[in-house]
Amino acid sequence: MVKRATKKKHSLLVVDDEPMVRRFIRFVVDKQLPELQVVGEAANGCEAVQKALELNPDIFLTDIRMPKMDGLAAAKEVRKSLSQTQVVFVSAYEEFDYAKEAITLKAEEYLIKPIRPQNLIEVLRRCVLKAQQQTMHTAMLTTMNARLKKSEGYLKAHLAEKLLQGNFDSEHHCMQLAALAGYEYLPDLVAIVEKDCLESDDVGYYKTREISIILEKLCCPGNIKPLVYQQKPGTFVCFLKTNADSGKSAVDRATKWASMVQAKVATAMAHQSITIGIGDWASDYTLLPTSYQSALTAKSFRFIWGPGRIFSLQDLNYEAKPNMLQLLPMQTTLVESVQLGNLKLAKEAVTNVLAELRKLAKKCPPKAKEMIADTAQLTVAAAREGALKKEQIANCLGPYKTRLRTAFCFDQMAEALIYLVTCLTRLVNKTQTNLSTDTIAKAINFIQNHYQSDLTLAEVAATVYLSPYYFSRLFKRTTGINFSQYLTKIRIDAAKDLLRKSNSSIKEIAQTVGYADPGYFGLVFKKVVGVPPGQYR
Repeated sequence: MVKRATKKKHSLLVVDDEPMVRRFIRFVVDKQLPELQVVGEAANGCEAVQKALELNPDIFLTDIRMPKMDGLAAAKEVRKSLSQTQVVFVSAYEEFDYAKEAITLKAEEYLIKPIRPQNLIEVLRRCVLKAQQQTMHTAMLTTMNARLKKSEGYLKAHLAEKLLQGNFDSEHHCMQLAALAGYEYLPDLVAIVEKDCLESDDVGYYKTREISIILEKLCCPGNIKPLVYQQKPGTFVCFLKTNADSGKSAVDRATKWASMVQAKVATAMAHQSITIGIGDWASDYTLLPTSYQSALTAKSFRFIWGPGRIFSLQDLNYEAKPNMLQLLPMQTTLVESVQLGNLKLAKEAVTNVLAELRKLAKKCPPKAKEMIADTAQLTVAAAREGALKKEQIANCLGPYKTRLRTAFCFDQMAEALIYLVTCLTRLVNKTQTNLSTDTIAKAINFIQNHYQSDLTLAEVAATVYLSPYYFSRLFKRTTGINFSQYLTKIRIDAAKDLLRKSNSSIKEIAQTVGYADPGYFGLVFKKVVGVPPGQYR
């Protein structure tokens, strides 16, 4: 019987002087990351270096402040011998010097304690993905050496990936691989070309292929052909040689090339547009990853300004960290209106939120996208607080997600969000209307039977299976007074009855109706009745 080949697990070495932290990380990995295995642990930097050299882990996750040798020093030692090992730092300190040192060491991530399980999982998954890519690249290089120049297409793709990752030991190494791929130069700018309408049929495939041919044939200034890498269907990363001596000159030349590309595509394919993002000038080949990121950011402005355009950051009002303080109160108003099931207020609130998000999209489209998704999550949470059940929320989320999948611009995402808010708010309103009378009647009955104890809003809300926030609002809307006022009324009414009909002391009566402190009982009684308990008797 032939045994099936088991999938290789990637290895993780955990370094922290706190055993509890090491156990926590091992637990998360064992439960959530089957593709990753903790192969060792260390309690200090010296032990970590020794174990790393023995185990050669794919990922080296280390605390910074530790005895004997700190995490930064340990990572430096590991990097000297294990250049492919990925480093993830963990620290309870958000100090600039630490972050700066981590960048110098090319750390994958910098996690702040206490570590959230989801953050840890996301970071380690990215590391595993990179480790898989490194493994794949190593295997591909072996194949390349065997097949030599027969694999020119692969060599181009491999060169492009390494340029994007900045993963070259030296310029000489980079030039060698470029020569094998058929290029005698190193690019100085990255542009991203993307087909605006992504078809899934054969027509889409042939249009993509035609765009690829145009890109490969159309030379940059100086008659130099670009290195064209199809990153995914319809998206091309183009490495250009502009031969410029300044950032503005490089972007201007790349923009001229992009205009020619658009003209060629328009001539060859009717009704087909492309969007092009122009990256910043890379005065050195090691800056190409930065040029790529700026090209991605520039292309993202299609989200607000529409398709068929050429974007560069030097022509845009881009802000990497825009001010979003004005958005927070608007989101709060939206959440409250959804919780109350007030459709009119909810529509006004989502309109205000989207107006602010539109301004944000003109400064930072990726952040605007993120905040639209964040607003949707807040809306769903508000509906849950408003007493909606999972299946009711799912009835709104399904159509919303369908709309979201085909939304490529701000207006389409805005329409999807408006739909979600409207759908959830209507359901909340309907549900609350049906719940009000019976639910509050049950809550009042519970209060009347338990007012003598130290009763809390959360305790009463739990008896009718509602969140404290929603129960508080529903109670006031139904009875006209809030929970605290109602509980006080019940207790004082009971105290008045006892003062009239019994010979118990005021202290005994106070404790009987739920007040542990007779002095406080006296203050509350006088405030409600107008006279002290003794005078009332």
